[in-house]
Amino acid sequence: MGLSMTINGIKYKTACAKSTLQSARGFARIAKKGFVILTLLFGISTSLAQSSYTPRKLQLPLKLSANESVDLKQRRGDSIRIRAVRTIKIATGQGHQSQSNIVAVYIGLPLLDSAQDNIVIESVKSEKADPAKMLLSLAEDSLLVEYCDIKPGFSDEISMTFTVDIYERRAELRAGKAYDLTSSLYQKYTKSNVANEDMPPEESLDSKPDISLKKTGIQMNYNPVVKAKKIYDYLAEKLSYGGVSDLSGDQRVHCGVYAALFVDLCRQAGVPARRCAGFAFGVNPQDPNKTDVSGHNWAEFYVEDVGWIPVDPTMGDKKDPRKTYYFGSVDNGRLCVSKSGFHGQLPLWYKTSANGDLIFTENATDFKPFKSPDTIQGAHRFQYRFDRPIQISISDSYGSGLQILSRSGNFVKPQR
Repeated sequence: MGLSMTINGIKYKTACAKSTLQSARGFARIAKKGFVILTLLFGISTSLAQSSYTPRKLQLPLKLSANESVDLKQRRGDSIRIRAVRTIKIATGQGHQSQSNIVAVYIGLPLLDSAQDNIVIESVKSEKADPAKMLLSLAEDSLLVEYCDIKPGFSDEISMTFTVDIYERRAELRAGKAYDLTSSLYQKYTKSNVANEDMPPEESLDSKPDISLKKTGIQMNYNPVVKAKKIYDYLAEKLSYGGVSDLSGDQRVHCGVYAALFVDLCRQAGVPARRCAGFAFGVNPQDPNKTDVSGHNWAEFYVEDVGWIPVDPTMGDKKDPRKTYYFGSVDNGRLCVSKSGFHGQLPLWYKTSANGDLIFTENATDFKPFKSPDTIQGAHRFQYRFDRPIQISISDSYGSGLQILSRSGNFVKPQR
């Protein structure tokens, strides 16, 4: 029998067995307090909350639908069809001690948007988790896999096979009408520092002290497209691509930092923006029938009466046609699995109560920072800690977890 709880006004039922959870001493203490830790830690957006919610179980094959409006006018040319398998490995680390825990892993699903369509999840396989008990997230943009009572030496491998049609995407670059400052979209995507919350400390915006909205030359009366373009050009001038962040003053950064900085500066300028995470594709130079894959991040900004406009800030530092192309356009050689989703409420803060329980909050007063869960190309980890430390790793970095099984069509790339 599952365990029911209320989270941000949503009645939620876990996939873990009630008897297993109640056997944990730490959980028993938490249960008496009304699942306070679970309520604070579980990152489901209140904007999507309903009075009662029963998560939908995974039923295969699963054809995904859009959870926001899709602008078909942005699609260009014929689609490229891809069949792929994504593999995520989950394991305990050497420091893992807890034997009374729940670990919830969210795996971002390919998102149906202006560039991606006809998405079908064909199969999901796991060594330790039963796909029949897996759940879809509230927005049905990710798959929730729960593990109970993970012990030292635990490991699992989840593989997901899916198909998707991907289009080249080009948006109309016009100012649009004035923003509705009271709308939930505007308030959510102009919230300050959200772009920072899914990044390790060494890659945070605070580590780039020379990056400042004041230095972009933006006037607040500029239209949003002009603001976004000035930010795009400013980052291209200040930064260069280096694969990993270099904090020695060289300002060499990777795509995740480029995208996060663009989003943060746009939000400071009053332009709604969000970070996109996923994968980039290219033809293998040695074998044109094979597809190379790498992890990649880009961004979108929103213009009223126009919609979401794609931008790839990483490509902004190129001194060729790519720089112009990737402001307002993206090629069909990419797959998006996350758009600033359920990690928006992190990081959390915590302190230890008198009887040893961990208490979580979003208010930092008298609390210590709680390290953000892993966020790797749309794979997110939440750890519910009941007694001793949980140490779980998720391996899916830099595209190595995604394998292209078949590809029909040609990639559209701007000429260098």
